[in-house]
This record gives sequence, C-alpha cells and structure tokens, in this order.
Amino acid sequence: MLEEIVTGLYKFDDASTVEFAFIDMDFAIQRIEGSGLGRMELRLAADTPCPWGVVWKENDHLESTASQASVSWARMQLHTCLTAHPGCSASTDDPPLPTRVLEVGTGDSETIKVLETKGLRAKYITLSHCWGDPALMTTKLTVHTRDQYLQGIPYEALPPTFRDAVTATRSLGISYLWIDSLCIIQKDVARDSPEDKQMHQKDWEEESGRMCSVYQNCHLTLAGVDSTDCQGGLFFKRDKVWMKGDSDKGPYYFYGSREFSHWAADFPLLQRGWVKQETLLSPRTLFYGKEELLWLCRTHTVCQCSYFHGSDGASKGFHKLPLAANARADFTRPQPNSKWYDIISEYSPTRLTHVTDKLVAIQGIAEYMRPGGDFEYLAGLWTDSLAFDLLWNSEAYNYGDPTRATHTDPLGKTPWSSDKWLFPTWSWASIDGHTSWKWISRFITDYSPDTILIQRIKDKSSPANELRLRESSTVLI
Repeated sequence: MLEEIVTGLYKFDDASTVEFAFIDMDFAIQRIEGSGLGRMELRLAADTPCPWGVVWKENDHLESTASQASVSWARMQLHTCLTAHPGCSASTDDPPLPTRVLEVGTGDSETIKVLETKGLRAKYITLSHCWGDPALMTTKLTVHTRDQYLQGIPYEALPPTFRDAVTATRSLGISYLWIDSLCIIQKDVARDSPEDKQMHQKDWEEESGRMCSVYQNCHLTLAGVDSTDCQGGLFFKRDKVWMKGDSDKGPYYFYGSREFSHWAADFPLLQRGWVKQETLLSPRTLFYGKEELLWLCRTHTVCQCSYFHGSDGASKGFHKLPLAANARADFTRPQPNSKWYDIISEYSPTRLTHVTDKLVAIQGIAEYMRPGGDFEYLAGLWTDSLAFDLLWNSEAYNYGDPTRATHTDPLGKTPWSSDKWLFPTWSWASIDGHTSWKWISRFITDYSPDTILIQRIKDKSSPANELRLRESSTVLI
C-alpha cells in the first residue's frame, strides 16, 4: 500500500526504488539511490477503526485552507488573541485607516472599490504577498485607473491572491483590506507622462513612509507564504492519496500526504525583503500555506496540525514573534543594538525587486524601534551605537575582491556591492548579500571609543522621510 501512495504523491513509475522508515509517527521516504524525498504522513479516516494504534486520525482542518473548518480555526485564533493575550495589546478603539483601502464589505458583492479614507477610522486587514513577474500584475492602481477604481473593481478582475484575500477578509467580519499595489499609485511605463511619473513618485514616497503605521495599526495581516506571484492564490486543497485496507476490526480507510514544512526557508514569501517589516510590525499574522494555516502573534505561534503550539516558532526557523514594546531597548547609554543586528542579519540576504528599496523596506522597523527621532539614522546605522554598528561583516570568504568570491548566501546571491554605488560603503546596505555582527558577541565586551567624528558634506537626506541617500555624503573618521 505504501508503494501505491508514494507512486500517487511523487508520480513514480516504480516505487520499489524507495525505502521507508517509521519516525515520529511519520514515514520517512528515501530513494535507495539518489536524494532524499522527505516524509510522508499517514492519517486514518475519522470514522474508521484503527488497526495499528499509532497513526493520527484525520483532521478536518487540514482538508483545505478555504474550508469552513479552516475559517472557524482562523476566527478562533483571532478571538483568543484579542481576548486572552495581554501581550498583544488589542485596542478597543478603531485605528485610523491608511490613505487608501479596498472596501470589500462583508457579503458576496461582485464589486469592491478603492476608498480614499480622509481620516476615517475602522479595523482593517493587510495582505503580504509576492509580486512575482510584474507583467502578471495587470490590476493595479495607477494615475490612469484611479478614477475607475474609486467607482469599483469587478471581483473577477482581481488576480487569484487578491480574490482570496477579499474572501478571507470578509469571512473574518472585516470590511476593509489594504493591498500595496491597489492602495499605492503604481507606475505604468507604457502610458505615464512626465507629470504622471512625478505623481507616482510623490505618492510612493509618502505612502512608503507610512508603512510603520499601516502594519502596526492593522487588525491582522494575511500572508500568502507558498505563492510566488499574485496568480498563486491563498487557498489550497491538500494533495492526498486514499487507500482501503482490511483488518480484524473491519475495513479501514487512510490517506497519505506529504508532511508539512515548518521551515521559513521553504516558503517563497519569507525570502522577500519587504515581508520582514510586514510581519514584524503587524500585531498578528495568519500565514496561508499549501497544506495548512499558521498563526503568529506577540504571544504565541500555532498551526493547524499542532506542530507549533506556544512560542516555539522561531526555534524552527520561522519568523520571530512580532515586535513588542520591549523591542524599543534602553538607548539612554551607548550599547550594541543587538535586536537591530538580529533583524538586519535575517533581512540582508532576502530578495528585493528593486535594490534601491533596501533601506525603505525596513524603514518602518527603524521608526518603530527609535520613536521620536532622538538618535540620527545613517543609512542603516545609528549615531549613538555607531562604533558597534560599523562592525558588520559580509558572510563571504574572499573579502574585498568580487572577482574571487567563492561563497554565496542561503539565497544564492554573491555578497558584493554592485558597480553602481547606491549606499555608503561603510553601511551594511552597500552589500547585496548576508551581513552580520557576529564579532561583537565574541570579542567586544566594552563600549568605550575614544573619539567619533562625523563630518557631513552636502547632505540632503532626511532619515525620517527620505527613501534613499541622494546627493549626500557622510565621512566617518
């Protein structure tokens, strides 16, 4: 029977080339010659007698991420978080809505519309997703579609990921949804005039500077972790192969399916640079995978299959819990900014469609950790901890010579700066790859620089508002 299940799941012509091992109530599957295949999970039908006594029963939550059982599970997690998690700090007051949101209603309307909120307050949900190929993003807010979208967008005109996000938002009883490409004016290369380009750039700079509040104030973020673009969708039905067997207790039915992955590196969305900010700033996130839902908030991590239950998500390589108030460390004295270093170490190897977004994609985190602008922000470094911040290192073996680089980061990018310098060479942002501060914890125990001199020349950048350094230089001596 196992051979038949493997043939169905992995599309083998001959399952005899596979060997099995029973580990932790799952079957590990390994090619006799070749690479490993992972694990296969067996579950008995819920109303079937168990002939073995050690196999999991069917879980109706795991049939589909769009099933009513999954919707009920998501509602339960949200209710528990709002009513029983003091650390998640749910406010009783409705937050101000972002500049624009999608008004989706709570029914089955075939039309949604872009709403310019003008100070309106209400609960809203945000979507975190992979853009993928820009050519697939045919439904987006531009200077040319703005008036039309204010009147309405047909539901079927939305790409699958957006349609599923609308459905999920309605199912949770929320009327407003924020999606970046429909709530921030995008460029239209084929049609934009010079004036249109200026309008797009102005809107982008203003709205990008509000990312901290957009995600921090949201009720919930929906994250499509397994989709590589807007066509992938949020909802999936689990791939199963059903079998029938006979025992002394009578006939029984069971299915085999691939075991869930719970490692961040396996999810396309979590390799995207912008998602670091989106999930860390959001008070709670509901991840939609191909196999199940996973809930992450400031109090705990839990998934439908119960692999996670508590605060152990980070230990499995999943995202750290969202930033809580204690992320704003005591900066009254010079010290290493270890929380910032951890965030940048995880963020630096991720992918960005536009390398110019490297600092703006974490601008919200920087604003959250240093509210009020008490300390100057220098291209990803801080003046009060500058002697430590400068001790970043590139995770490469051949330092200084990009032609001889032999080491790449986990995403396969060579960690060397491009020919066009976009960021100061003394900033970690100048490296297109993994950077860390591993030397600090090992060798630096005392912060006692004799002198730090910062000399600024022709600086037109503003850490609070500008997206990148322009026509400026900072000389560190």
